[in-house]
Amino acid sequence: MNNPARIETVSYSVSSIGKWLTTMCHERDASGTFKETKIDDTLSIFTYVVEKEARIAIYALSKRPITSDPIYVAIVRDMEAFETLELLPHNTQSDHPLGEMLHCESICMLAAGSATSGRIFVVCEETVLLSENVKYSTARHGSLDKVQNGRISGWAVDLLDEQKGVEVELLINGILYLTQPTAVPRPDVAQRYPGHPTSGFEFNVGLNEMPFETMRIDVRIKNTSYELGGRINTYTRPKETRPFTMIYQAHVIKKPVSVIVPIYNAPQELRECLDTLLLHTALGEGQHQIILSDDASPDPEVGRVLDDYEGAAGLIILRSATNRGYTGNINHGIAKAYEINPTGDVILLNSDTRVTPQWLELLQRRALQNPTVGTISAMSDNAGAFSVPVRNSSNPVPPWMSEDDHARMVTHTSRLHNLRVPTTSGFCMYIKQALFADIGLFDAENFAKGYGEENDFC
Repeated sequence: MNNPARIETVSYSVSSIGKWLTTMCHERDASGTFKETKIDDTLSIFTYVVEKEARIAIYALSKRPITSDPIYVAIVRDMEAFETLELLPHNTQSDHPLGEMLHCESICMLAAGSATSGRIFVVCEETVLLSENVKYSTARHGSLDKVQNGRISGWAVDLLDEQKGVEVELLINGILYLTQPTAVPRPDVAQRYPGHPTSGFEFNVGLNEMPFETMRIDVRIKNTSYELGGRINTYTRPKETRPFTMIYQAHVIKKPVSVIVPIYNAPQELRECLDTLLLHTALGEGQHQIILSDDASPDPEVGRVLDDYEGAAGLIILRSATNRGYTGNINHGIAKAYEINPTGDVILLNSDTRVTPQWLELLQRRALQNPTVGTISAMSDNAGAFSVPVRNSSNPVPPWMSEDDHARMVTHTSRLHNLRVPTTSGFCMYIKQALFADIGLFDAENFAKGYGEENDFC
């Protein structure tokens, strides 16, 4: 804004696209104000101000090539630079009625500092998109008070919430880690915001055991983009401590187990499964064993993969000439396991599964804790109802973490608490040998192809 003579506000009537965006924004929040500004024949910018949320949503509709320069929007608050937003490609014609244009979106939160209102300028390519007085205050308030190893605490209130309580989300390096309600009494906050007596929260997280030297800690109110302010939002692990990933985890063999891997095609997934099994499973004399049961896979590459692992310690390969079906195949593997070790428990493991450190020890630990437990299942990033953190969904591992680090974080977060469920999942299922003696094998007649055999078994 060093050359005001080159800046002009250009307002146009809301186009059909603008009407579509207006409807979409009002569905989210009917209290906002909407404006469309045309930059040139290839670019229009839409701003949507929601004062009660103290935020500005900005959308760009562009006919420019995807390879062209990024679209930047500058936010100026009370004549001082506040934030610069980069509008990235968001959707295309196949997703909504925007023709050939590119739709981008970004959101700026204005609630920062002690000011409650002031003048806002929004500028893109030397064109003023917005120039008006805006309230900075919001109906949501909170503070991140302490960030310590084992304790992250603060408070949050939502004046729009008639239930007088909110849930807050803990993010570590921008990734959602935990969610919990505010339930800690905070008389100081209740004095400022009557009707909110339990606005405090406390996350008990061992930051010294995280696989990072330095961590950014953020807390936000759930289902909003409102992040709590605070003087401290980073944590650096003391040099004398060791991260969780470096702690040596010895294989403690309580009882040898047979890991049964039913196979049908998918050679690449099988190879990845075997590589992780050999890396993270104690195999050999007096230890665990892996039984690979190929159900007459028509893909010849499967045979070549099995040939590569032939003769490995603790590895037994079964090759069927005829197809038994999934359930018949796992029963075949269970029978072989019983023949080798009549008292040993078994684990059914899908051939497209990749295991992580201490996967078997943690399953067996729970099995041996309670004699009345017959089956145990693991959690996964993509295993239907056994997926974490979101059930029935694929949960990609954050790009800055390895699968092993991610698994350690899930284990640490769970605090080794176990849930009682009506049925386990066959993708990774620990079964006590005594259970087979009691109820028999899986029903291969009624569940020949699988898909429900574990529910019937449990």
